[in-house]
Amino acid sequence: MLVKSCLLIASSVLAISLSAAAQAAVTCADKQHDIEQQISYANLHGNAEQAAGLQKALRESREHCTEQGLHAELQQQVSEKERKVAERQRELVEVQASGKPDKIAKKQQRLEEAQQELREAREALR
Repeated sequence: MLVKSCLLIASSVLAISLSAAAQAAVTCADKQHDIEQQISYANLHGNAEQAAGLQKALRESREHCTEQGLHAELQQQVSEKERKVAERQRELVEVQASGKPDKIAKKQQRLEEAQQELREAREALR
């Protein structure tokens, strides 16, 4: 049971890492390479259902991915992150009016996280 839990946690961490890498893909070839790595990992860990889904994603990427479309997708992610940062800034200003240090610190942390996500999204766009 413990081994299964550890494997589940490890696979979740890797999936998150690979997902972040996929988001940073700047070409269709990069994106397809990232999917191929995920397929290998799923096969290695006997997750046939996940591997099948990833195989489908790889086929679709090979058929439909364009550099222009990928760039537009990355631009959309940047726009979403910019909206999130603006929202977090508004939340921080509102809570600062309350004068409660613990709430201010929490909102400041959320703003910093959103700003980091925005920096990463902009870097992927370059």
